[in-house]
Parts: sequence; structure tokens; C-alpha cells
Amino acid sequence: MIGQKIYKTDLSNYTEVAQWCNANNATIVDREDYYEVVPVVHIETLADQEGELFAKIEVLKSAYAGAMLMGNDVTELEASFKELTAKLAEIQAKERKDN
Repeated sequence: MIGQKIYKTDLSNYTEVAQWCNANNATIVDREDYYEVVPVVHIETLADQEGELFAKIEVLKSAYAGAMLMGNDVTELEASFKELTAKLAEIQAKERKDN
């Protein structure tokens, strides 16, 4: 469906196309006389990914501290922390390799 045009004079399949876009990482852009299905492009650098992971880890650390103070179970928080730090280590290894 990428490249498909939906003319503004006939929107009968717009909903169907929009649902396909949601399921297939695409979007509908407005052209002058029609709408067109285009892929969604995310260009994210390793530095962007690293920054996002650091931010998530900081939130997780705060949640962990709060859970400990409240005496709540921290098992899921610990698992999430291990997962995030493993991803961070992978990204940092890629950065070292690329430089």
C-alpha cells in the first residue's frame, strides 16, 4: 500500500488504509488533491538510544528507591534495570567499535 493515493473526492477506503498504516509502520500524508501512504522513517542514532536508556534508568532508580521505602516488591524493577543496563552496554560497545 505504500504509495497508494486516496483522492479527496473519494474517501471510501480511508479508514481501511489508516488501519493498515497503523499495523505496518506507515502514515498518510496530505498532498494537494489527495492523501498518500508513506513509510514512517525513524532515524535514531546510538547517542539518541543511549540518552533514552539513561533517562529510563534514572526513572527506574527513583521507582526502586520509592518501592524500597514503601516496602514493596522490587523484583520487576530489578529485572527491568538489568534489561536496560544490558541494552545500554550493547549500545556503548557498538559506539566503541564504530569509533
